[in-house]
Amino acid sequence: MSEGVVDQRKPLRKRWWFWLVVAGIPAVFVALFVWLALWLVVSDEPLGADGEPTDCAGVLDTAGLTTLPVEQSEAECTEGGFQDAFETVDFTAPQADVDAWLADELPGFEPVTESCTDADACLEISWDEPNAPQDEGWHLDIELTEQGDGTTAVSVMVFTV
Repeated sequence: MSEGVVDQRKPLRKRWWFWLVVAGIPAVFVALFVWLALWLVVSDEPLGADGEPTDCAGVLDTAGLTTLPVEQSEAECTEGGFQDAFETVDFTAPQADVDAWLADELPGFEPVTESCTDADACLEISWDEPNAPQDEGWHLDIELTEQGDGTTAVSVMVFTV
């Protein structure tokens, strides 16, 4: 092939498909970015932080608990998680029943008020603490919120590690 034929070819920047590729690659990235942004804005819990309803008996077993101060049908139990799996039990019971339940289920652990963020009192127990109800791989958070009518809203959350 002679050098004259190669020299007569159009430069790359003068070809239509070159500009299609140049415009197309960033357009794909912009479209993906817009889709991700919309998904994060529109979704209630885009990373799975919202739980799905589950059986309360399984949650109690995971948490190392045997009973609740209310019937299991009165409690709302969920499971979920994105990177850290979690299970929750939420219920409302009379304050005296909650106190007796905590003393029976978690002897040696007392609710504290100073380190709680959204609750009146809370308990945080890890598997490596003495007298913990499970022997490895979980963390238990219990939040207690007084309702003002002699009842307490209880939120039990167990994270598996």
